[in-house]
Amino acid sequence: MLENYNIANAAFMAIGASKNGRKMFDVRDLIIYQQVRQIAMLQEKIDELQHRLDAMNEN
Repeated sequence: MLENYNIANAAFMAIGASKNGRKMFDVRDLIIYQQVRQIAMLQEKIDELQHRLDAMNEN
């Protein structure tokens, strides 16, 4: 599983590539940003659930 910062770096690179030749951000950039936020939130939820499972298995 990718770490959040790796996903964020990939997103910023993608935004930079899609922004090439444009002065302002547009809908493409917003979509990329929203997808990255969703992925990061899901990863945090997975981590939380994994910690709960680990704690349950220890008891």
